[in-house]
Amino acid sequence: MLSKTEPFAAPPTMAKDLLAKLEQAWPTAQQALVALRPQTPHLLATGSDHYVQLHDPDLTIAAVRLVADRAGAADAPQAEPSLRVR
Repeated sequence: MLSKTEPFAAPPTMAKDLLAKLEQAWPTAQQALVALRPQTPHLLATGSDHYVQLHDPDLTIAAVRLVADRAGAADAPQAEPSLRVR
C-alpha cells in the first residue's frame, strides 16, 4: 500500500476545518487498510501528496510489481515432493 506524506492538494474553496479533520483521520484509515491483510507492506511516498503516481512514479511501479509478483507466486502451482523408491 502506498501512502502520501504531504497534505492533500485541496481546492482553495475547501473548508480549512474539514481539510484538517481529513488530514488527521488519514493515517488511521491507512493503517486500518494495511491491517486487513497480514504482511501487507506499507510504503510511504516521501514528499508526495495524494497523487503518488504523479510525484513518485518509480515507487508506484515498484509497488505494482510487488503486488503482481505476490499474486503470481500465490497462483503458481506448488511443486509436488519427489518420491523415492528403494
